[in-house]
Amino acid sequence: DCATAEGSSTNSQQVQFQFQATKSGSFHGMAIWFTCALAPDVTLSTGPDDVVTHWNQTLLFTEPFKRAFALDVHAGDSIVGKLRWKAVEDTMWIQVFGKLKCERFSRVMDGVKRTLPVPFTRTVQLT
Repeated sequence: DCATAEGSSTNSQQVQFQFQATKSGSFHGMAIWFTCALAPDVTLSTGPDDVVTHWNQTLLFTEPFKRAFALDVHAGDSIVGKLRWKAVEDTMWIQVFGKLKCERFSRVMDGVKRTLPVPFTRTVQLT
């Protein structure tokens, strides 16, 4: 919230996410966008269902040749993680750290069924 932020706290932010795949397919990454409240009843949004702006959405692909890249996910599989961004002068870094929790990667350990997460990460630099 930039209206209440103090000092350099606006230079680095993070948010946790959790959602479920709505369709089965190959996981290649995530699309991200933002909505900014500029004034009461005035927003700027770059979401896919909003009016197109020059800001657009950003695609964060998983790293090629890692286990999560192009992993088949099924509807209902859980995707959890953290999105972090940091601005330094005129450069911004965006990092995503996450885990795919797929039911088929479950194992019974000590009599308890546990889902073994598949980690993914990606860092991009925007200038």
